[in-house]
Amino acid sequence: MGTFAISIINITIATSLLTQSTKLAGYLVVLFILCYSSSLGPVPWVLVGEILPAKGVSFTVAFDWTSMTLLSFFYKPIAGIFGDYVMFYFFSACNIFVRLPLT
Repeated sequence: MGTFAISIINITIATSLLTQSTKLAGYLVVLFILCYSSSLGPVPWVLVGEILPAKGVSFTVAFDWTSMTLLSFFYKPIAGIFGDYVMFYFFSACNIFVRLPLT
């Protein structure tokens, strides 16, 4: 349910950015944060802690921080080229097509 809500919110944010409705986009970003932090946000930490040994956890945390840093660094240039709404469509496609297996 959380992934579906996140995807719908991302699509709505992209559409509201495309139609220049920035106030709606701001409210939807807050709703996205609420849905993400209660559904997909803690999942990697629980899965990694249960499945991998300590060295695997440290590698995964390093990879997570590195990928988030790269995303934060390259978001603005990519959004400047393609537009903000394209980035949100891309993120919603990732949420729809990438599924975590149940353990």
